[in-house]
Order: sequence, then structure tokens, then C-alpha cells
Amino acid sequence: MKHNPSCDKAFEQHAHDVAEYFVAWPHHCKHCGGWGGAYGYYDPSPSGVSLGSGSMLDFDPCPHCVEEGICPRCGRELLDSDGFDVCEHCGFDFYYPEGEPPEPECFCNYADADSIFNEV
Repeated sequence: MKHNPSCDKAFEQHAHDVAEYFVAWPHHCKHCGGWGGAYGYYDPSPSGVSLGSGSMLDFDPCPHCVEEGICPRCGRELLDSDGFDVCEHCGFDFYYPEGEPPEPECFCNYADADSIFNEV
């Protein structure tokens, strides 16, 4: 698939940002991308019930780093592995995690991608 110029530029910037992250944190967890786990949203409302829909945030800690007592960003052992909030070595904050930059969204496969990006 051929990307439009805006999409190409976004993916080039993403590659640059990921390379910078790898230089800054070479020992980060490659399984979770340095995020410490995976987030997911789901609607807990049972189907067929007249409750309003909503969503809940769920977090599954990474079994390769966090569950092993390893910081997802610096790769060092977490000193306070039960109930930790911030890595003592690099300052990774589990309430405000920052990992590898997420890949940008691509809308180039839509028939009217040019109108989405205001390009002619």
C-alpha cells in the first residue's frame, strides 16, 4: 500500500522517536515496549440488560518484567517489588508510564484518504 505524504512523515517521525527511546533505554523490556504491561478497555455491562454502556480500564502487568520484579524501562531489579510505584533507579512511574512511542494510525486504505488528510 502506498502511503500519502502525511502518513509517510508520521511513520518517519515514529521511527526516529523509537530509535531515540532505544538509545535512552537500551535495557527496556522488549515484550511490553517498556510500558510495564498492556491496557485494555471493555464494557462490563451484561448484554440484554437496559443499563447504560460504559467502559472500564484493565491493566495486565507484563509477565516478563513487572511480574519478575524488573523495571520495564531500565531493566534493573525493583528494590521494593511489593507495592512499588516508582523505580528507584530510573524514576519510571507506574501511575504515569512511558514506553516506546506508539505507532501512528494509518488511514491510507480508506477510499477518501485524501479528504481525511486534506491533501489533493
